[in-house]
Formats: sequence, C-alpha cells, structure tokens
Amino acid sequence: MNKQIALLFIILFGAGLNGFAQTNSTPGTPTAAIVAATKKFLATLDDAQRGKVVFDFKDEAQRKRWSNLPAAIFKRQGLRMGDLTKPQREAVLAVLAAALSPQGYTKILQIVEADEVLKNSGGQTMFGRDEYYLSFLGQPSTTEPWMIQFGGHHLGLNITLAGEQRTLAPSHTGAQPAIYELEGKTVRPLGRETDKALRNASRPFLTFRCATLCSDPAATARRFSRKESKARP
Repeated sequence: MNKQIALLFIILFGAGLNGFAQTNSTPGTPTAAIVAATKKFLATLDDAQRGKVVFDFKDEAQRKRWSNLPAAIFKRQGLRMGDLTKPQREAVLAVLAAALSPQGYTKILQIVEADEVLKNSGGQTMFGRDEYYLSFLGQPSTTEPWMIQFGGHHLGLNITLAGEQRTLAPSHTGAQPAIYELEGKTVRPLGRETDKALRNASRPFLTFRCATLCSDPAATARRFSRKESKARP
C-alpha cells in the first residue's frame, strides 16, 4: 500500500474516535453513574465470571491485549458476549451507554451489528455480536483510576477513568461492511466522520466520492495508482 492510500485510511479510521467526546476530560455523564452501571453488571456475575472480567489496574499484559482482528485470530481475555445471559448482555450495554456519548454509543452498536451482518453474509462464525469481549482493570471507583475495555473485530475501546477525568486512548473504530441495510434503513457506522474527513481534505488524491471508497475499495486503490503513474516524470 503506498503512502497516500495509507494516509487515507489513517484519516478515515482515526476520525471515527471523534464521536466519543464524552470519554474526554470534558464534563459528561458523572463518573458515579458509570460506576453504578458497572457495579450493577458485576452483581449479575458469579465468582468465576468476576475472576475472568476484573484485572489489576497495573496489569500491563491485559492493557495491551486488544486488537482490530477477530477473536479467532487474536486471543482476548475477559468475558465473551456470547457466553453471557440476555440480562448480563443488557447490563454490559448499560455500562457502555453510561461511559460513552449518545453518538458514541450508537456508533458502537452499529459497528457490532455490521459484524453480525458480515457473519450472516459469509457464514463465518468468527464474526458477529457474540465475539466481543469486556474486561475491567481496577475496581470501579469515583476516585481511584480504573479502566473499561470492550472490543472485537474492528473495535477496541480502552476507557480510562480517574475521578471525573476520562480518556479514550488508545482505541480503534472501524466497520465491515462500511454500509449495510437494517430494517429498511441504510447504516454507515463511520459515515459522518468519513464524509467530514473527505470534505476537509485538501490533498488532490482525496477528491473522490465516499461511495466509491465504501463500495469498491480496490477500485479506489487502482485509481490512486493510475494517478500516481501519470504524475511521475
């Protein structure tokens, strides 16, 4: 992949984090509400499950144990969504809803749903809603630092909280497919950020319609290559 195409994807996928403003150090949902949602989830677990989902805050191995790759390729620790009961899964979503902005929470649901579409269209069990994992580093607290990790294919959230200060770094958002239909509506999980990045880009190689990239990335790459070839002396 040449440098121009690499830069394009950095812009597109990096822009996806802008929708999670509530996890910045700016005011959002009080940390107490996030702590309450987390404790409510933990109360639904048995001892064995709690032992799997809570890590020491200083556990460096777990901090690094996240990836863009599907679970069949990259081994995660924590609790797998597919192993939880319906009330437990709903409690997980309540934690994410409390920790993220409304826009960010919607984006997460759409990314996960895209993976379900991918599973159903290709029949590969390594994709889908069940293959996302949740873990915590440290105990939920309104004063001491702790961390929420949630991720799977094309998603890695690392939300660190210390009092009312929060950060979402490092994290990753992506979507496959980038566009899909759900209940008669077209869904683009990163559509808003992608369109904004393309509108604001001043580099000539970014002057193409978003639909071109989303529907046929390979054709877009070939277009870049042809332009570069013509530009060379």
